[in-house]
Amino acid sequence: MGIDLKQDKTLCMVFLLSSLTLFGSSPGRAEEAASRYEQRVQYRQAMGLLQSGQRTRFLKLAAKLEDYPLSVYLTYADLARRISRQSSQQIDAFRKQYPDTPLADRLLQTWLYSLARRGRWQKFMDHYQDEVSTTRLDCHRLLALYKTGQEQLALELTSNHWLVDHSQPDACDPIFKLWRDAGYLTQQLAWQRLSMSIQANQTSLASWLANFLGRENKNLAQLYRQVKRRPATVQQHARFAADSEKVKQIVIYGVRQLARRDATAALKVWQKYLESHSFMPQQITDTYLFLAVRLTVQRDPDDLIDSIPLDLSEHNDLLERRIRMSLYRQDWRSVLVFINALPPELQITPRWQFWRARMLAKSTDPEDRSSAGEIYRRLAATRGYYGFLAADILEHPYAMENTPTRLDRDEVERMASVPGIERAVELFILGERTRARSEWRFASRDFSAQQLMATAKVAQNWGWYEQSIQTVINAERWDDLQVRFPLAFFDTFIANARNADIPVNWSLAVARQESAFMPDAKSSAGALGVMQLMPNTAKIAAARMGIAYRSKSQLIEPDKNISLGTAYLGQMLRRFDNNRILATAAYNAGPARVDSWLKDDFPSYDVWIETIPFSETRRYVQNVLQFSVIFSYRLEQPQTMILHHEKEFFDLNRDSQAMAVDSGK
Repeated sequence: MGIDLKQDKTLCMVFLLSSLTLFGSSPGRAEEAASRYEQRVQYRQAMGLLQSGQRTRFLKLAAKLEDYPLSVYLTYADLARRISRQSSQQIDAFRKQYPDTPLADRLLQTWLYSLARRGRWQKFMDHYQDEVSTTRLDCHRLLALYKTGQEQLALELTSNHWLVDHSQPDACDPIFKLWRDAGYLTQQLAWQRLSMSIQANQTSLASWLANFLGRENKNLAQLYRQVKRRPATVQQHARFAADSEKVKQIVIYGVRQLARRDATAALKVWQKYLESHSFMPQQITDTYLFLAVRLTVQRDPDDLIDSIPLDLSEHNDLLERRIRMSLYRQDWRSVLVFINALPPELQITPRWQFWRARMLAKSTDPEDRSSAGEIYRRLAATRGYYGFLAADILEHPYAMENTPTRLDRDEVERMASVPGIERAVELFILGERTRARSEWRFASRDFSAQQLMATAKVAQNWGWYEQSIQTVINAERWDDLQVRFPLAFFDTFIANARNADIPVNWSLAVARQESAFMPDAKSSAGALGVMQLMPNTAKIAAARMGIAYRSKSQLIEPDKNISLGTAYLGQMLRRFDNNRILATAAYNAGPARVDSWLKDDFPSYDVWIETIPFSETRRYVQNVLQFSVIFSYRLEQPQTMILHHEKEFFDLNRDSQAMAVDSGK
């Protein structure tokens, strides 16, 4: 969404002040900033004129903007709007004049699409370049090959685009039809893609693909889709009696789908099929591994995981899950046994070093306890979740290891004046964030670490926080906490934290984990904005807190998103008795899941966090907790990762569970 600079006077003044902050406030710089503001207004006007068909007026205004960083976008827009009239010489001239911008390749792509639409196949082939290809463009290339006398090569290459688990662009339809008509679509290929689409949850595609199957395969496809809709169907053994490859494929899929809901039942079904069907060794191993993982997620209520015939030394992920299972069961001896079975490179990670120390500290052997202390001291000297846990145990201050990158003003200004970076910043200011990110990536792809840090500072000065964070990550300058953990949108965060009665360092940590302060962030699940709110969650939070909210389009506005996000965080905090550990997990996985994870007896908060069944939520909680400490440090506040009442909660929960058992409940 763009910004109307002419109408939004307040926003324009903000950007004008930002220019003065970045470039200085001398009279000359102030005049330069004001001139740039006027150029932005004219740029928007020029784009509007072009879009409304007033090209003569557009060209007149564009001529005044030749020294504006985004003048190349005006040239590009003019050429792209009349792309069918462009010659190869004009396309080449643009690409040679502007090789330092992603627009050079984009214009060639646009021109090639235009040639394809007009059936100019030989010209298309003469100018096609692999480095600008997309799936859509490559399908046009295959058709161009076919139309220019290379039919067999085109059809042979088409199979690669057919055999995918998703729908392809409409541009692929013509070459697919020629490919099918030439007899290249076999029953095996049709079945293979149908199977891939079902497993990728592409149900519409699977239904369409069934049209290309013969009668027998159609019946199997129907059974496949029934298993997808109702995984328990795989328990009807008689319906899958045939020992054919396709039936075995459906069985494996069905067992896995059933395991997502009930791994115990799925394991029993799988063992029965092993008696009647001849699966390949790798199929058996992979399915057992999937079942074992699902058993750990579901906490193996029937204690079946030891019956699965897998060599743990060959499956590190499962071995780590076994450690967590042992923690969950409070089987401390097995925790150490499994940690010792890890390969050395995993044993020395902070995670498993911490848990080794936790187990050794329980020992009555003085040498074990001494070893635990040594491990804790090493960890406490590092910044991170496990380092902070170790520091808490030793009652040491946290090791922040904050080393800001030394940059002088000239370095930052020099990088700010790199044409690609300058264009990226202008696009960011104008609200064209996708183009801005594209320019930034293109311009910085060959920068040194020091240059990246200087450009990260440029982005931070403009309030482009997610770009400054990503750039410092690309530079691998992990100890520059000022850039990695900016006090982004701080006035908004602190005002809303007060309204919601939550710690501001916590809400900043959640936003940093969710989106790295990216206002237009969108997850695959549909969560939006700085605090990655689902539209329905935002609606509920707004209603409960009396916050005005009209539609999900508002969620890409930082102020509105932060207001609703902090309100929902406050709701979660109250729901879980001011326990940020539980509220953080609920923000990520939902409060109902957290309720279910609290039904069992846990010896301590760190065991509860480590044994969260969802790896994403576990990482999320750990990151938010450590980020909260770092933001407290940035705010010059006292730093405490786990509060006393949060630790106490698990002690009280354990005591209440014991009382319930003693009373026969």
